[in-house]
Amino acid sequence: MPLEGSQAAGVELGAVAVIAELKADIPHGVVFLHDAEADDIAIPPDTSAASVTFTQTCIAAWCRNGAFGLTRIVIATASPERGWVIAYQGPLDTPSRRLQLTNSNVDILAEIATGPSQLDISVWMDDLNEPSEVWIAVPAALI
Repeated sequence: MPLEGSQAAGVELGAVAVIAELKADIPHGVVFLHDAEADDIAIPPDTSAASVTFTQTCIAAWCRNGAFGLTRIVIATASPERGWVIAYQGPLDTPSRRLQLTNSNVDILAEIATGPSQLDISVWMDDLNEPSEVWIAVPAALI
């Protein structure tokens, strides 16, 4: 899977700390946030029902299909500063205290240590119908 423009953890972007940033070819146009070691991830039953669907252990977010170009994904400590649309805000169980971002082929796109076993996460998109950019905000205490 081609990745471009990855940045190291802790990069400052204004008042926001960027934990991970990447541009990726996303097969099937969907990414998943979940606990890194969970054996029983409950993927939402109908991921096509909305831009973001979720269960207690998994958040599925639609993005640009890799056949049509790269998607920029940012994991940071705060919401984006420009006019993005919030697609999800709520809890996600992370009992191993490690959060993983994967694609539908289960390729790991990013993994971060979380500290708490449940995170309050928000997902922002530049467009709810076919986002080319997805911003995932996690608690600042993770850095």
